[in-house]
Amino acid sequence: MLIRRVLVLTPAGDFDAALAKCDEVIAREEARQKTLAVTPAVSDADDTSNAVPYILKANFLSQKAFACLQQGMNPAESVEAMEASFKKALALEPNSVDALIQYANIKTMFGAPKAAAGLTDDALPHARNLQEILDILQLNEMTKAQAQVLQDLGVVAPNA
Repeated sequence: MLIRRVLVLTPAGDFDAALAKCDEVIAREEARQKTLAVTPAVSDADDTSNAVPYILKANFLSQKAFACLQQGMNPAESVEAMEASFKKALALEPNSVDALIQYANIKTMFGAPKAAAGLTDDALPHARNLQEILDILQLNEMTKAQAQVLQDLGVVAPNA
């Protein structure tokens, strides 16, 4: 519900407002996690983590980074925050196909295809249906091909 508000109440291109809404969602999720952690009725086996707010924030940060690039500005701050948000999402849900694939897409767009291929390799065993398997395999092949082309052109070192 609150995630829908982030998308609906945020004017197009207003990244600061979108990120503030994401932070609001994250704060509420963290408060919920703390409550669940002290509630005896919640067992260790219950899955109470929720990576979605962090994935949403990472996506807004990636859009902000691309907007910075288009305007000739340095996107380093947005990229660093985006990386941290994806890492937080994956710390909460290491097998989150959504986080792994979205992070892989962003890594590919920012010129890190080998890292993206690793993320797609990690996502594949957790695919939920045939279409998702096909999508992951396609992205995996594209990122590996991109990495090979960059290596062949001498843009990146063989182990990079």
